[in-house]
Amino acid sequence: MQFDVVTKAQHYNTHPSGIEAKHILRWLNFNVGNALKYVMRRHGKEYERSLKSSEFYLKDQMEYGATVVLGPEFFTLLGAYIDHEPEPLAKTFYQRLLDYTIHPVAAKMDETIDALTELRLSGR
Repeated sequence: MQFDVVTKAQHYNTHPSGIEAKHILRWLNFNVGNALKYVMRRHGKEYERSLKSSEFYLKDQMEYGATVVLGPEFFTLLGAYIDHEPEPLAKTFYQRLLDYTIHPVAAKMDETIDALTELRLSGR
């Protein structure tokens, strides 16, 4: 696979699922999409900063209560992404975020942020 820093960045194209991040992210609103994007790229960019940025967008989502907009392919693509995620803590984060998109309530977001914190503290 040939990467390009603008059109096909490596840090968004190396997941074992083979799914390019943008194919999942395009179905989400700004805050949830950014939160997910930062976790997806954590190994290709600044690890700690990426996960702190993800947490910022998750908290902003809760504060402003924006609607989570999901396109028809979102559940299939994120499900495949989760199925192929080798890192258990990242898999937990993706699953919690998926749970939040199904039931966008504060308790689900708290679980998502907790999973993100565990991932960040693990360094994986």
